[in-house]
Amino acid sequence: MHEQAIKTFGEAERLLKDDPKSGWGLARAYNSGCMHSLLGKKQEAMASLRKAARLGFRDIEHLRNDPDLESVRAEQEYLEIVATIEQNAAGAGAR
Repeated sequence: MHEQAIKTFGEAERLLKDDPKSGWGLARAYNSGCMHSLLGKKQEAMASLRKAARLGFRDIEHLRNDPDLESVRAEQEYLEIVATIEQNAAGAGAR
């Protein structure tokens, strides 16, 4: 199920790109990170979460409490991503 969702998101991304006005890229990146995490694909999860952070994701409480991300929480890279998202949140308020 998650594998198919990743493929579908990839197709949509190719069609919609990362238009910052739509928020599609940010939502796709975050949800892709969740799906990869659930599948145990840590590197892919990190890449997607980094992209979400770069696109302005700032809901730090959701990130910290999302059970989908349990498999990556102990990773150093995850902690770095959290720090970036904390900066996003501090700069603009929670999304």
